[in-house]
Amino acid sequence: KIHEIFDQHFGSQRDNRDLCVFEVEANPVHYPRIQANVDAYAKMGWRYHLIKAAASDYDGSLLFWHNQDEESQEWGFSAKKLREESVEVQIPTIRWSTWVLNEIVPRVLPSQLHGNYTKEKPVVVMKMDIEGSEYLVL
Repeated sequence: KIHEIFDQHFGSQRDNRDLCVFEVEANPVHYPRIQANVDAYAKMGWRYHLIKAAASDYDGSLLFWHNQDEESQEWGFSAKKLREESVEVQIPTIRWSTWVLNEIVPRVLPSQLHGNYTKEKPVVVMKMDIEGSEYLVL
């Protein structure tokens, strides 16, 4: 599905060197795998950035829980304690609206593009999966 969205907004003949991707991830267990992707993509000229924080409606930190579900890639990592043996961890938060205003709104197309595009303004696509907090953050 995500490929269809990218095709719709960027064209199926896009050059991924022209895209800039930011991944906001709260769970530190995933950082090594994501950083490996960042490094591999950089070798291909792709701009893919990891933000080690949780998107929020405030800057600060938030208590999260490792809910002992490593066999499921920690899909249960949550702001809710789900098991007695859950382990707490403080995760930094970024106020998403401020981050977008500072990092996305002022962006302009680079002077040199690798693909052939008809749009004059940069396109922004956001995919969010923040465990039910999407409305609060937005």
